[in-house]
Amino acid sequence: MENKKKKIIILLFLLIIPAIIGAFYVRHSWNEALTDNSNQALEIANIAGSALNGEMLKELNAVPEDLGTVAYESIKNRLVSIRNMDSKIRFGYLYTEKSDKLYFIADSEPVTSGDYSPPGQEYTEADPQYFVPFIDGKPLITKPVTDRWGRWVSVLVPLKNAETGKITAVFGFDYPIEVWEREAIMKVLQAVAITVLLLLLFIFIFVVIESNQNTKKNEKNFRTIFETVDDVILVCDQKGKIRYCNESAQKKLGYSSKELREMLLSDLNPKTHHKEAELFFNEIISGKRNLQALPLEKKDGSLLMVETKVFLGKWDGQDCAYGIYKELTDEQELLQKFNQVFNNNPALMFIATFPKFILTDVNKAFIDIVEFSREEIVGKDLFKLGFIVEEENEKKLSEIIGENGSIHDKEVKLLSKSRNLLEGLCDGEIIENQGKKYILFVVTDQTSHIKAEKQLKKALVNAERLNKLMIGRELEMVDLKKEIVRLKNSGGKAVV
Repeated sequence: MENKKKKIIILLFLLIIPAIIGAFYVRHSWNEALTDNSNQALEIANIAGSALNGEMLKELNAVPEDLGTVAYESIKNRLVSIRNMDSKIRFGYLYTEKSDKLYFIADSEPVTSGDYSPPGQEYTEADPQYFVPFIDGKPLITKPVTDRWGRWVSVLVPLKNAETGKITAVFGFDYPIEVWEREAIMKVLQAVAITVLLLLLFIFIFVVIESNQNTKKNEKNFRTIFETVDDVILVCDQKGKIRYCNESAQKKLGYSSKELREMLLSDLNPKTHHKEAELFFNEIISGKRNLQALPLEKKDGSLLMVETKVFLGKWDGQDCAYGIYKELTDEQELLQKFNQVFNNNPALMFIATFPKFILTDVNKAFIDIVEFSREEIVGKDLFKLGFIVEEENEKKLSEIIGENGSIHDKEVKLLSKSRNLLEGLCDGEIIENQGKKYILFVVTDQTSHIKAEKQLKKALVNAERLNKLMIGRELEMVDLKKEIVRLKNSGGKAVV
């Protein structure tokens, strides 16, 4: 628990540092973006102001009478051109100060526009910031202001009379607040994204380091367990090459660790079992099997009877197979031999609970001939699967087996999944395991024998019929000969 708390504190500490740095970076990005916008806007304003501050401006007095004059039209056209230079600018205008009030000299809007300000119109809601250029003579970018036309950031450049040095007008242009802040917002979003990515990167690095430490710890634990168990444990790559062996493997097989690591897994099985061992390993890799009962051959040539269980995993970060070889006791060895006989027997064999007849296991011959998979029938009622033709009454069969403990040479008919009929003789014997009763059935296929027997019987019946027919014809021929002789003796005259 303490260790977990310590890790959480370390993680929080590692996150707080980049979070603080990220906050400063976001703030810096915002200010930098606004500064860039300001510098660019002031540069445009200064250039444009120079173009407007000339003789034509001197002729205008910010009165309605300026409208239509050559000077007014010249200034207005220049304002329209300046506004069109930058699509982000909404209004361009000139204004002057009279008696502490501000009046428009000209603007960039068409006369027909609802936003048009004619010469001499008072800017009644002017923010105090618009008076500042007349006071200090310096360019100014206002804070966001609101007037009848909307919400803006204005760039203001004072225009001085070259002869007197007096500020006669201010050139201004307006950016909608959302346009002005758009680039700043984009840069802030980029900064936030970078900060979040950095935080995620820190978390990822922390998780990877923690995971690697846990992996190393788990691997160390695994190795400790492997070295202390009495079972033979071997780790191999996906080609079967042994990469690790525990102490028990070396002691029980007689090989050194170096010798084992130069061998394939199948090399430890007797040569007579090599093909079977290779098939088993391929089925392990494909995920079809993980249990086998093949002996291991020791360095001195003697056999070690084991039950093998294999599962897939990783070793030093690489895909591998873990093999656990449990040495069998005499009883286990006997059970293993029974399993081998059961699975490899050419006769159909199956085991069911008694007296309920629930199938618990079937052998390979049964699956091959009846054509049902193990999953389809194991755990099901023997008499409800439909492959037994002319089923024996379950109750009656249970009584017979219960009385005798077995059945012998009982004729049965089995129907495969593809509707092929098998006829055979069934033997059954009760077996007990851990207080539970089971019945082992063995069905000897008699289909060919019964078919041949039926054909022989049919041939015998046909032969007997033919024999009777031939004997009847011979008798008729004898009678005919006797009649011919009699006729000859009577001189060819019929006797009445």
